Amino acid sequence: MPRKRIPTRYTNRFKARAVEDRREAKARGVSRVEFAKSRGFPRPSLQNWERKYSRLAKESQRQPRASAYLPPVASRASRLTFIGSGRKAETTPIEDTLCVFIKDERRLEHTVTVDFIIDMATELMPDVMGSKSPEAKKPWCQRFMRRHSLTIRRICHSGRKTREELETLRLPFVKLVTQHVTEHCYYDPNTSLTVARALFNMDQTSVYWDMGTRTTVEFIGAPTVRSTSNESEGYKCTMALTVAADGRVLPPHFVYNGVPGGDVEKEVNSLCLGDVATFSVQESAWFNDRVMLEWID
Repeated sequence: MPRKRIPTRYTNRFKARAVEDRREAKARGVSRVEFAKSRGFPRPSLQNWERKYSRLAKESQRQPRASAYLPPVASRASRLTFIGSGRKAETTPIEDTLCVFIKDERRLEHTVTVDFIIDMATELMPDVMGSKSPEAKKPWCQRFMRRHSLTIRRICHSGRKTREELETLRLPFVKLVTQHVTEHCYYDPNTSLTVARALFNMDQTSVYWDMGTRTTVEFIGAPTVRSTSNESEGYKCTMALTVAADGRVLPPHFVYNGVPGGDVEKEVNSLCLGDVATFSVQESAWFNDRVMLEWID
């Protein structure tokens, strides 16, 4: 999870309450030094807060502002600290609502893009964003991302593995393949070596009408960037790429969604010659036993 943006100490509300408690302690005869020591913050800081009390109290009493499009969140103006001129952007509460929505989307592993943020900001802040040109909205989005510790990260669905972990997975796989080859493959009678043309490596991959994005907006410091995209809604077919141990590359084989012997099968088989690509149909566009036997034949 992303780190917390808003600290629990040294905020406007914290400082204002500290000054109020200091006034009550002063009425009981407690000195400023003793009070600051009991609370665990420096005495000069307390004096500075006392001088700014009217301003701190005003910021602490701001009312929450919510959006009709997203779940309401309280304004964080009372929790901000004074920096520089102390000016707070008028869009801060709505930006917080947008930031909470982005957090929820990333928690569900949904992809968030810059265009998505700009569109949501335009809906939430039409008075501010409506008059901006597309070229001006992108710099605003960049500033918004910097303010909220957001960045653009590349999606890694399976997380990150070290070479040692990958080596641990590779060795059992090689052992299993070697055992299977020893038990079921043909051997050259002259050399007692496995015939290279009898060994194949097949990789099946899904093909979609619209491939998902490879990047997403994510919080800085997130160790793993996962995404559950909506590619399954545009599922098109399954493609198999196969290469033999002797270096031969077989034509790709495509499996489309359809009924065997139907119109789809007749159409896909007329797309190109068999030495370029081969085709099959299956109800779910998967490589089942029948499709695998068709490919072997």
